[in-house]
Amino acid sequence: DVDPDTGSQFFAKLFTPDGKGFFCGGSLVSPTHVLTRAGCNVLPGDVVRVGGARLFDGLTFKVAKVTAHPRFNPVGDVHDIAVVTLAGAKSEADLIAAGVAPVAMNTRFGKPHGFYLTGFGATDAKAASAGSLQLKRGYQPLRPWSACMTVFDRVRLPSGKPLPINKWAQVCTNFGSKRSGALCQRDVGGPMFRADNKWVDGVKTKVYTLYAVSSYWIGTRSAVCPQGYPNVGTKLSFYADWIRQAMK
Repeated sequence: DVDPDTGSQFFAKLFTPDGKGFFCGGSLVSPTHVLTRAGCNVLPGDVVRVGGARLFDGLTFKVAKVTAHPRFNPVGDVHDIAVVTLAGAKSEADLIAAGVAPVAMNTRFGKPHGFYLTGFGATDAKAASAGSLQLKRGYQPLRPWSACMTVFDRVRLPSGKPLPINKWAQVCTNFGSKRSGALCQRDVGGPMFRADNKWVDGVKTKVYTLYAVSSYWIGTRSAVCPQGYPNVGTKLSFYADWIRQAMK
């Protein structure tokens, strides 16, 4: 059975130019724009597929332009966000026919309990699997940075310096969770989103809202992708103005 809340209608699958090598996730936020992490290093000419819960399903686009945040630094992954502009815009009718719809972007963070995370990445803690051909979903509680820092305070870069953290621009999830589903290889760049039931014109409607872009996770010596350790995302509300400018 297909999980109805994976966000397959807006999940963007990023491939190498031959369309065969899947390497990152993303989120369709307009008919011609995808949000992903800057660290995915998407390039013009790469292939993007949107729609469908299977890895090779969906509408196919080519990347026309990539705008990574100018302050992104791969050493620590702060400002880990990029806007990908797609070539060959599809009509609204084509999008609807393919079951594709952009996701709404959160601009005021509020106090969410947590987020769904979806991806095609490795499904075991040791990352021995190549990944999933079916889009998988997990729910991760949002955790306060005061709790997550008990782990990050012990993490050091190769230079010996502490891992840079921007508590306003990043979210920490998963820490202390027993069975929420952790980020793993090839999951990053994908959405951290909510699927909330709201009444719209008297009709109960499920509204999908993107809150953050999956950025990275903390591994251990015994597990590449451990459950219960911090996962980190780039918070959309902090970058709302920059995203709008990059999409022009």
